[in-house]
Amino acid sequence: MKKKRPLLDQEVRFLCTLWKWKILSYQLSHVLGFHELSFWRSYKIVLRLLREGYISEHSVLGTKVRVLQLTKKGFSQIRYELGDLKELRFNPQSVTHDYWATVFQLGPFAPDLLDNTSFITEQEVQAFESGVLPDWISESRDHIPDGFTWLKGDSEDTRIALEIEVNLKSPLKYTKTAYYFDVFDSPIDMIFWLCGNLSIAKFIFDLLLKAKLHNLDRHHFFLMEDFKKLGWKAPARSGQFKDKTIQEILTARCWQDRDKMAARQWQGFASEIFFPKTKSPWKKKT
Repeated sequence: MKKKRPLLDQEVRFLCTLWKWKILSYQLSHVLGFHELSFWRSYKIVLRLLREGYISEHSVLGTKVRVLQLTKKGFSQIRYELGDLKELRFNPQSVTHDYWATVFQLGPFAPDLLDNTSFITEQEVQAFESGVLPDWISESRDHIPDGFTWLKGDSEDTRIALEIEVNLKSPLKYTKTAYYFDVFDSPIDMIFWLCGNLSIAKFIFDLLLKAKLHNLDRHHFFLMEDFKKLGWKAPARSGQFKDKTIQEILTARCWQDRDKMAARQWQGFASEIFFPKTKSPWKKKT
């Protein structure tokens, strides 16, 4: 019987990172898991983990992106590295939905992750006890956003909740989501909705209008196609800051010094990390 190979520390750390985000492309796996290595070396490590059954490969609908997720074997390998979990979970809700959640949350912060930025993923909120999470994350589980981002600004901090809508859901779902955020003392400053098309964005925004929310101006709607092309220069399609870009909205609130946004701007290499044309470091783009 062939002896089981012990995983390297960097492989265990990568599997823990993959658990946090649920879905990563080969390029994001390199950035978040093996940034100290060349893409070629990290790619070979990922292929070995694939062969040994710790991770599996999938497609993101509507793109050419090939992505990775943990398998049951991979989760079992890192289960106790993650600490106490109230839910033993690792599978994505939907590969396509969860990949969009990953890229929207990371936005311009990959590949240069910053010290004044903190990410709490939906996976962590679902799996960890509330006492482990930051105290500004609601203990209510009536609704769980697709992620939270905390940004430390020049004069004040900003907490953003993310909602990803690839397809249209029932009106009741959106109404419940709206009231979840509409409490008087909500610590959430902004809700960024990323929608599969303009019809979905308008449908949800119209529902929120009818709900007569106290804090409607917290909700901002963006389109997946805009984000894919422009990153955080994508314009809001509905809401108080319609036609303003994500970058402009955050610059006005968080970073008075516009030079601080330079590291967060969408550039060709960042787009290639999120929506690559190939998974391999040596294959030519087609």
